[in-house]
Amino acid sequence: MPRRFRHALFSDTLEPKPLMNNTQFNVPVFRGTEGLVNVEDFIQGVRKKALEANRHLDLQWTAMLAAAHLSGEALHWHFALDESIQNDWNLLTRALLDRYATTKPNANPSQARLSLHMRTRYSYYDSTI
Repeated sequence: MPRRFRHALFSDTLEPKPLMNNTQFNVPVFRGTEGLVNVEDFIQGVRKKALEANRHLDLQWTAMLAAAHLSGEALHWHFALDESIQNDWNLLTRALLDRYATTKPNANPSQARLSLHMRTRYSYYDSTI
């Protein structure tokens, strides 16, 4: 095997390499209803930090990262959660949104599309009259 290929194959360490270079994302401290940070910004901050660390697929690591940035009422709420939710980023994200999101998306996406279609259709007829 040529030396340059051998060097390329065996010079890497086992440490995960960051996906994003020259970027430092700070995860905001989330205090729940008593803080200034909204839950969507907190979740995005955690996601960006997990991507930066190349740990975005490690749901337990990401959940622990999020837990380390909770304070006040949100921290108390977190400790009251079931341990399976505390240790899974996907479940924790849903729980955070259910508890703290100020705006809730339409629960039925097909109903939202139908509603948009009907509004568009009837607004066309209203404008022609």
